[in-house]
Amino acid sequence: MSPTGELAEGWRYQNDASRAPRATFVNPWEYVLLVEGALLFASGTVRRHQHDVGRTARPFTVSFSPDGSASGALGEESRGEVWVPVWSRPNTVAEIRQLFGEARASWRGRPAQQAVEFYAATRTLGVARGIDEFVRYGLQQRNGLAFVAVPLDRVRIREDIAPAVRLVARVEDWASRARSAGASAAVTQAVRHFDHAHLAFARDGKPEALRDLLAALTTLELAIARSGRARDKVSVNRPSNARAFLTEFVQAEPCAELRVAVGVASCAARPAVGPARTMRQILLPVDSADAGYPRGRWREADELETVASVDDQPVSEVIRAAISAHITQRKQDEGFQQGLRARIERAQRMLDQRRQP
Repeated sequence: MSPTGELAEGWRYQNDASRAPRATFVNPWEYVLLVEGALLFASGTVRRHQHDVGRTARPFTVSFSPDGSASGALGEESRGEVWVPVWSRPNTVAEIRQLFGEARASWRGRPAQQAVEFYAATRTLGVARGIDEFVRYGLQQRNGLAFVAVPLDRVRIREDIAPAVRLVARVEDWASRARSAGASAAVTQAVRHFDHAHLAFARDGKPEALRDLLAALTTLELAIARSGRARDKVSVNRPSNARAFLTEFVQAEPCAELRVAVGVASCAARPAVGPARTMRQILLPVDSADAGYPRGRWREADELETVASVDDQPVSEVIRAAISAHITQRKQDEGFQQGLRARIERAQRMLDQRRQP
């Protein structure tokens, strides 16, 4: 499309043809229809779907996110994003006006206000029927002080990955509280890492993206635990039931690595005195819930076990150290050794009885 006003530039050069601009291939009607269509994006101070979004309700607009595109950058000056709907079925002007008037893009029962929520809405039946895809534009500052619409992504409406994407709702609330903690640079970096993985999974819904999301969540938990100021502001994350997450991994590609991971994660240390400690509580500086801390509590630095010091350690080495420490403790626990010998003897007697004719 030619720049605005170029269609009316010819009158300036009516006496000097050598300075006249070259003829353009823009159909004047396309420009007229563009202006008419832009009126559908007019702002209105309304409440959409009975939810107060706390800002002027512009159709299909959200706050800017640098994730999900090659042209976005952290800290870039932006005036938000516009998600332009695309449809293939012919519609009347009244139908289109109603579409933009409602501008339905909801996630978890409220209007989408961030790019990740808009992605999730397009995967979980959160947008109006009849839309085939959205073109995501960022209103970015380029060429000095000018703001231009930069295409960021083209998002097809998908319903086949809705069950997987809905899992995001189980982890994003705690991450939002961690984002508002305003703590150390390590926490800020961990939040950025989580936001990137969060949007990637909401966009693709692939098992690999879910794996990266859960890994980023664990990294964020560890960063919060190491920051005294963040621990005071953010409570311990209470993880959701793992069954739904495992279902997505198993349906994609069941493998030996997944079975090993599930086996290791299900391990627990059961001392003779005191509550049992799960593998999560061994690897992360958290304690289980009790009467005083219904969601659990962060352990202080002097309370951390050796295994919890995992700075710059590969995951395999951390797990090996955790299992090694667990085995050493069990060898020194006489009560556990006696119980183990009793269980082995019972199993041996059962095998002997089955072998008898």
